[in-house]
Amino acid sequence: MTDGRHRRLPPAAWYPAHDPVATSRLVRLRSGLRARVVEAGPLDGAPVVLLHGWACSAYSFRHQLPALAEAGYRAAALDLKGHGLSDKPTAAAEYSPDAMVRFALDAIDAIGFGRVALVGHSLGGGIATHVALAEPGRVARLAVISAVGFGRIPFLPVVQRLPSLLVERPIQNLTPRWLWHLVLHGVTGRLRPYSPRDIDEYWAATQFPEFPIVLWRLVRQYGWTPLPREARARLPLPLLAIYGSLDRVVRRADAAPIEAAEAAAAVAGPAEVRIVAGAGHAAQEEAPDEINRLLLRFLEPWRDEWRAAQRARAGGRSAVGR
Repeated sequence: MTDGRHRRLPPAAWYPAHDPVATSRLVRLRSGLRARVVEAGPLDGAPVVLLHGWACSAYSFRHQLPALAEAGYRAAALDLKGHGLSDKPTAAAEYSPDAMVRFALDAIDAIGFGRVALVGHSLGGGIATHVALAEPGRVARLAVISAVGFGRIPFLPVVQRLPSLLVERPIQNLTPRWLWHLVLHGVTGRLRPYSPRDIDEYWAATQFPEFPIVLWRLVRQYGWTPLPREARARLPLPLLAIYGSLDRVVRRADAAPIEAAEAAAAVAGPAEVRIVAGAGHAAQEEAPDEINRLLLRFLEPWRDEWRAAQRARAGGRSAVGR
């Protein structure tokens, strides 16, 4: 499929094609759906699962996977249900908060992970938070970047009131590359513009006719409102909340530090808030070095805990063998 002089990337050319660090595969979930996972790092490394935002893919963590791998983690970035090369059912019920949480947990199981650290951006941050609330024993640490659930999306209520009958057919034609160029540059801050390759990677999913419908299903079905304070108070695990100071999607930029501090202060476990000056909605793409530094420092206790558990298991096996 083409758009003027541009041709959509075929799936074989999508990230991590030709990447020396990461590989991808499809895993079959207990539901029968398939999920694509992009993986990097040693097989015995502490597991970290990364969940991307609405209309994105594992590509949005292309700067984090090599850094995590080099630090000794086994990092796995999912294509969420309906996105990337994962399956794209169009039934509305598939995109409720509970259904998205179930998809994430089933994918973690299919990869072969037990307890993990979670990193989520935007919608993925909201899903990761709900996973931690639903299965706190499965999540060692939670890092979120401009996460849904910890802030408001000012324009969303207006969009949600649009009748589906007026949206579903036209939205299937809203896939020109220039539109994705506008959207991506509209959500970025001042630090790093999206490259033509970046736009091609995100635009590529529009070659699947189900993809625009999925995006609308999520707009209507997913719970985009901030988590109630009592829900956040049930998060007993360490939390790192990262925000771009110029994020125009999740909440007003001028209120970001206040809302971020309030959100983090409401959780039960230790919380840390970091504001990335000049970054927009996807700080992990605009300021990868700073985000990687924050993530590696935050995740280090999980890596130490994992390695200690590995040594203890190895010691136990040795004792049995004697």
